[in-house]
Amino acid sequence: MSTRKKETLPAAIVAQAIYNGVDPKAAQALNPELAMFARHPIMDLDRLRNRATLAEASLASAQNRLGDEDRRLELMAEKAVKAYGIGKRIQPITPEAAIKSLLKRIRGDGSSCDGYQTNVRKSLLSFVKRTREHHPVEYLSDITLEDVETEIDYLRAPKVKDQKTGDFLGEGKKPKTIKHRFTMIRELMAHAEARRWIEEDPTANKRVPKVPKGRIRFYSAEEVAAVFREAERNAFLSAVFAIEIYTGLRLDEVFKLRWDEVFIERRQIRLPAPKLDNKFKSIPIFDQLVPYLEALPRVGKTLFGEGRKKKALGRAVLRLVKRALPERAKETEEEGARRDGSQTARRTLATHLRALNVSAKRIASWLGHSVTVLEEDYCGLLPDGDRPLKITFLGGQLVTDGLPHPYPNPGIN
Repeated sequence: MSTRKKETLPAAIVAQAIYNGVDPKAAQALNPELAMFARHPIMDLDRLRNRATLAEASLASAQNRLGDEDRRLELMAEKAVKAYGIGKRIQPITPEAAIKSLLKRIRGDGSSCDGYQTNVRKSLLSFVKRTREHHPVEYLSDITLEDVETEIDYLRAPKVKDQKTGDFLGEGKKPKTIKHRFTMIRELMAHAEARRWIEEDPTANKRVPKVPKGRIRFYSAEEVAAVFREAERNAFLSAVFAIEIYTGLRLDEVFKLRWDEVFIERRQIRLPAPKLDNKFKSIPIFDQLVPYLEALPRVGKTLFGEGRKKKALGRAVLRLVKRALPERAKETEEEGARRDGSQTARRTLATHLRALNVSAKRIASWLGHSVTVLEEDYCGLLPDGDRPLKITFLGGQLVTDGLPHPYPNPGIN
């Protein structure tokens, strides 16, 4: 049986043929659908014209919608260019200018602590200086992944001098410091790529150097008591150590601490925190810290910074700890660990507060860290049988959420 496919003509040609008087039977033989045109040629031609008009209107409307969509996409693209630099031309920038821009983003306006920013600036500028010793670096885009890997090798190499030049062949940094330096470089490159200062971040696919997990160093309650006994004749050093232990402030923050930021009656210290919504962070003054603050003479605007240098203050506290805990100093040297400083005091506070069942979230808010960083790098475990420090607030034991009582003046919380 033949399966011949029926011939189909375009609708306009069929309508014109019928209008010109095609025989209905011939039309039926050609295609059954043409019979209706034969019966009412004029009426169906008008209907066809109406449909064509509607189709043209629908097509025009669709084209208008496509035009509106294209314009909307163009506006979105323009906004993306302004916000993220997408599609912008590369704008060369010097490494020093890029570092300055990065520090401004990290620090924020009005920060009271610039110790970390100073460390970042010095480390990145040293990296750029060493890179320029190998080849010219006019713009940040001149720095390659090979330069970054060379910097990592230099930081890892032992700190020995070249017999010919007298320059150090390396710095002998520990894995954690190397990882920190690499993170600084990666942050700089990502910052520059986002602003179209470089075409591509050379460190994007570079793996972060691994850091072996070491033990978290902190003071036991007995060691804290020994340091206070050693410093009992020096109210100044006693107060510095007490603030570090019972507030977790960094040395830079302690050095810059002002009397108008310390509210003994309200039992809190309020420091500028531009990264927070309320622009301030509150740190409680525990009962154990109050006598040390009250014993300090109020001379000048700051508690410790008048006529002193920060490094001298840090060295004085290190000597105090070394005299009070000679065995610990020897153990630290044998392990190759860093000397005990304000970071050890911060870890001490975090460890003992966790032992008192204060939540990690609350401790993190006081120390200014994320919960993850706090639990990984700050909270240690007290040995079996060791008791945590006695820490109370307004005579009450600390609770999971931190303070057992609100601050005496709720209006300043």
